[in-house]
Amino acid sequence: MEIPMIVEKVLKDYINLFNEHLPETIEGLYIHGSIALNAYVEDSSDIDFITLTNRRLTEEDSEALSSIHTTIANKYKKPEMDGVYAVREDMGKLSNAGKYPYYNNGELLFGNYFNFNPITWWTLKNKGFRARATGLSD
Repeated sequence: MEIPMIVEKVLKDYINLFNEHLPETIEGLYIHGSIALNAYVEDSSDIDFITLTNRRLTEEDSEALSSIHTTIANKYKKPEMDGVYAVREDMGKLSNAGKYPYYNNGELLFGNYFNFNPITWWTLKNKGFRARATGLSD
């Protein structure tokens, strides 16, 4: 699978910003959706992501998360990022009950995340991939 160059740039900047604002917190950045399905459409598709962290992020982290996403959105009008912050034990969950930080349609929100469903998990398991960049260990 070939990742579009613009997506690689966005992900690299995102990981660097994440490590700058929330050092030693990220465990993995996983990509699913159209990019993973090799169906990315330039100027139309977004970047569907799940960022795994070593602790559950809370509203106290919202300033850092907002800064990360604002910087990315100001630098790259497209593709937009669309995803959730979770911990390892959330992987494969079908219940979205809980207070998850997620970024959707240019807005950082905390609440029930709508995309914990069988399609997300199947796509992630069978077609998704882990983004690789400086500061993200295996």
